[in-house]
Amino acid sequence: FVSRDFASASEYYQKAIDINLSDVDYAMFQCGFCLGLIKEHNKKIDVLTKLIDSYPNSKFIPDAYYEMGNSYVALNSKELAISSFQTIIDKYPSSNYLHKAYLKLGLIYYNNDQNEEALKVYKNVINNAKGTTEAKDALSGIKNVYIDMNDVDGYVKYLSDIGDST
Repeated sequence: FVSRDFASASEYYQKAIDINLSDVDYAMFQCGFCLGLIKEHNKKIDVLTKLIDSYPNSKFIPDAYYEMGNSYVALNSKELAISSFQTIIDKYPSSNYLHKAYLKLGLIYYNNDQNEEALKVYKNVINNAKGTTEAKDALSGIKNVYIDMNDVDGYVKYLSDIGDST
């Protein structure tokens, strides 16, 4: 993995999974992650689904849903991507991936001309993650949505309403 030979890394992680001695959930997550890096998205999803099913209490479950969502985006499976990111929001609200999941949802909605939904999730990040990189990214998304809606005045008003909160 460190040498960036992700195909070989995924094979070695698979061997660790097959041996089944310890930290199998970690090996499964890493194997899936490597498969994504080499654009084997369907295989990645299969491995991460097995992780979720086999180790439902693993600390890597939110990570797995996030990575599955990314692969579904890459495969243009919008509904499955939304479901993966929404699972993080619904089941793992204290996860480090919470605001990132909202950002991904916002981007999916934005890319599919669902501007009101995009604004809703982006504004959620602004309201709940003040001062973070995710809040700055959400503000950029909000700007894009307002511009696409030809509502620059709405964006300026929104900026005025939130003040320096970002």
